[in-house]
Amino acid sequence: MNKSIILVVCCLAVASAADYYVESRILETTQTPLDQSTDVPSSSPSSGADDLSAKVYSFFYEVKHEESKNDYSHAESSDGKVVKGTYKVLLPDGRNQNVEYVADSNGYVAQVKYEGEAKYPEFQPARTSRILGY
Repeated sequence: MNKSIILVVCCLAVASAADYYVESRILETTQTPLDQSTDVPSSSPSSGADDLSAKVYSFFYEVKHEESKNDYSHAESSDGKVVKGTYKVLLPDGRNQNVEYVADSNGYVAQVKYEGEAKYPEFQPARTSRILGY
């Protein structure tokens, strides 16, 4: 019993001491970041049976954490038949990758664009030392 309590206290101490904070924003589903041109009536599930029909939804999130260089966002909405979305990712080479997509009965179609110019560190040959023998 005492070992369990000590283990829980240690886990809580480690979790509270972690210095990693990610600022994120989650918008309510009523705040639609994408254009939804059609109004779809809400459907109520039938009594007693699982409702497996497509749902109307919308979401958005964004993460920007300077310390870890994480910078990305994603927004998506659906009218029950067509899913539209966009996401942005800061790539390791310094460019932004922006993707806009549509998924419907014809499949998934994405438009990918890049902003900025790729930057790579200057090549530095590795230091080597010669082993002269045993």
